[in-house]
Amino acid sequence: MCLKNKLIVFIITLLLGPLAYAAPTKVSLLLGDADSRPAVLALKALKQSTELGELEVRIYPTTTLSKTKKDFLQQSQIVIIQILGSQLFSAVQQDLVAAIHAGGKVYALYPDSAPLSADKKALGLLVDDTALAYYRAGGQENLSNMLHYLIAKEQGQTLNLPPPKPLPEQGIYHAGDGKVYTDFEQYQQQCTDCLADKPWVGIHFGRSNLSSGQMATVDALAIALKQQGYNALPVFGYPPETALARYFLSPDGNSRVTAIIGLSLKIGVTPATTAVLEKLAVPVINAITLSNQSQIEWQASKVGLDVAERSWQIAGAELGGLVAPTVIASKEHLIDAETGLTYIEEHPITERVQRLVARIHQWSALQTTPNHDKRIALLYYNYPPGKENIGASYLNVLPESLWQLLQRLKAEGYDLSHAPESKAALFDDVHNFGTNINKPDKAALARLVKSGHAALFPVSEYQKWFAKMPKPLRDKMVKDWGEPENSEIMVWRDDQNIPYFVFPQLRYGNIVLTPQPTRGWEQDVKKLYHDVTVAPHHQYVALYLWLQHSFAAHAITHIGTHGSIEWLSGKEVGLSDADPAEVMIGSLPHLYLYIMDDVGEALQAKRRSMAVIIDHLTPPFDKAGMQGELKELAGRINDYSVAKDKSSTAAANQLRQLNEQAAKTGILKDLNLTSISTDEQIEELEHYLKEIAEKAAPFGLHTFGVAPTAALRQKTAEAILSLDNSVSAAERPQHITALANTLAASAEAELNAFSAGLQGKYILPGLGADPLRNPGALPTGRDVYGFDPSRMPSPAAYQQGATLAQDLIKTYQNQHGQYPDKLTFNLWGVESSRHEGVMESQIFELLGVTPIWDARGRVSRVKAIAREQLSHPRIDVTIVPSGLYRDLFGNLIKLLDNA
Repeated sequence: MCLKNKLIVFIITLLLGPLAYAAPTKVSLLLGDADSRPAVLALKALKQSTELGELEVRIYPTTTLSKTKKDFLQQSQIVIIQILGSQLFSAVQQDLVAAIHAGGKVYALYPDSAPLSADKKALGLLVDDTALAYYRAGGQENLSNMLHYLIAKEQGQTLNLPPPKPLPEQGIYHAGDGKVYTDFEQYQQQCTDCLADKPWVGIHFGRSNLSSGQMATVDALAIALKQQGYNALPVFGYPPETALARYFLSPDGNSRVTAIIGLSLKIGVTPATTAVLEKLAVPVINAITLSNQSQIEWQASKVGLDVAERSWQIAGAELGGLVAPTVIASKEHLIDAETGLTYIEEHPITERVQRLVARIHQWSALQTTPNHDKRIALLYYNYPPGKENIGASYLNVLPESLWQLLQRLKAEGYDLSHAPESKAALFDDVHNFGTNINKPDKAALARLVKSGHAALFPVSEYQKWFAKMPKPLRDKMVKDWGEPENSEIMVWRDDQNIPYFVFPQLRYGNIVLTPQPTRGWEQDVKKLYHDVTVAPHHQYVALYLWLQHSFAAHAITHIGTHGSIEWLSGKEVGLSDADPAEVMIGSLPHLYLYIMDDVGEALQAKRRSMAVIIDHLTPPFDKAGMQGELKELAGRINDYSVAKDKSSTAAANQLRQLNEQAAKTGILKDLNLTSISTDEQIEELEHYLKEIAEKAAPFGLHTFGVAPTAALRQKTAEAILSLDNSVSAAERPQHITALANTLAASAEAELNAFSAGLQGKYILPGLGADPLRNPGALPTGRDVYGFDPSRMPSPAAYQQGATLAQDLIKTYQNQHGQYPDKLTFNLWGVESSRHEGVMESQIFELLGVTPIWDARGRVSRVKAIAREQLSHPRIDVTIVPSGLYRDLFGNLIKLLDNA
């Protein structure tokens, strides 16, 4: 076997049976990474056969395909390829065509939900019903029999093989012995190692893991859960809501589980899924198995998950309300000692599994601990440091929102001993004793310490915790800020010169109010705010560790948009134990109150600080104060932030539209810019827009949990509806009333979600957007996501798709001397969400139609392009959507149908 230039090609020559001296049958297997291990085991089983001739077999794992020579693939008599999704097939399409032209047979494998499309049949791909039956049944034995069958068929033989032994489509997996059950009661009765009278934790994993034998991660989770006193209930089934309802809901409609670990709740999440999760009403943690990185590669990565993986592992999971994305397993390349074949195996990462189980434990504690005994930390933003700067973007934090939160906690039985009896008293407490010191002022620090309204934490105690932190983080903090004992920020020394970190705070019984630490003192704090290269200083880290270990918080809540924990150094997404936010949040449940229209930064907070977002209303407005163009420009910033984590194509399209809007409004001139191309320039634009908006907020800021007055709700509803030309004059009063009622309901929904989060419950996900752009983002009180299919395709995506379609037509003309008669497009849910409608735009251009956008930027309909304006005749298109695509993009299906 040759591994020249690290190209991973796996060859096995099996000298078998009576045909040993015939030319070997060349077989190429492209089954995906998950099935590479059972493929190796199946090939071992071929050694036991005395009926097959000489074989030469190669396995092509997906993760190394781009680096692998494919000469053997093109020369193979048998090619077996799994075609679910587009990535694998697209990478080898030309090689498959070459193999077919050379006389080879290419067999396509796919699940029931994704049949072979007409274009693949036209290329010459074959479907064998017997082979499909073996593949769909799953498991090593079925895979082995499939290979026996296809190879014997090629060699002109007929073997007496056992029929497929299918796995059930849904079931419960027992981690102890690997048995599969289809009934919960039977599983519970026969589970001899289950803990009596202990809570259950659900695990939803993919059936493909079971069929490929990749169950090490589920086993590791079950063991870790048992060590913490929980029973694991691992289930599989697609669509996910059917398995969730069947196994996690009891006959009386209550949840059997205290929490859910979502290993596979990333693809196929629809409103039907969230409806079941809402009934279960328990937190769902996003457990991530890296799709193509080893543990070493991931730990060394500065970004964590790449953009392609974020689009489904993160964004897809957020549609279902999954929280706290935690990497718990990697993909490792291993070599089978007997055959020399390399395969891909899923390996759990022990420390990460333990962190995820610790998160489950702390969320569960919120369900079982009486409110009176819960210790809750409320953190507010104090930027720049000082008494006059307590607040958040568009939110009245002090005293109004803080007062509402405290009153809700008091009403629900939390211990608020010695809490102020009025808003004015609360204002005075926080104003006088609850702010950071804005410079190295020993006298101010001493006054704060003397007041008794500060927690003192010995630097020597912090050093013990610091010593246990991962070395890469310690080294970075020392490089940026020096050793802990030399810290100056918020450090006070007693008469013996012993240093203490000072944490300003108001302690009311079991509730602590404290400002988030400043990012620096002498440094440019504004610049530090979004500087992800500078590590947090020691007092910053110390506060969060103190909250975890000394105060022993059950949960923390950050109040209002624009904290700084989500902007610390470390990986972008998919954090490791060495990333600052991971160290500081630990396993604590984390709620974050965020304005509904700042989606890009809300997603940053969700992904980098394990936050459950609870969104709140924007300030009220009327038609005169809408500033529609500026709001649209702010929305474009959000669109770009979301697109960056999907694909470079989508990001480029959104950036192009952002620049067009910025130039149109004259904002580029205001900022002395000719264009916007960097993150720093986008940040500058965002801050400028917020300064304008805050100065033009005639009706004041929003108070969390308090609805605007009836008059302001009416004005806001009228302003929102003014952009909707589809509503008739007769219908308008009814729609205005409905919108005003939704605004009123949002206030209670915000406080209810805050309360539910502290009860360890599921927070319903919802679209984050400015209500002017999308009233569907109301009511608030939701855990926001950034996916809005009503805006697909955007004008920029449409232009790109139209150009691609025109290029396709020209290429066909050059090759065939005529226009194509008919083309076929496979539409995949994940791909369309990543590229935001580029492929659909190709279809529109081929059909000769254009999307029409309404005043909110949503695609309302399609319109035929006049024949004389078309550069080509209208071309028939056959559309083959996947099941997930139909579930996610009903609006696009309708538009395509109308086209």
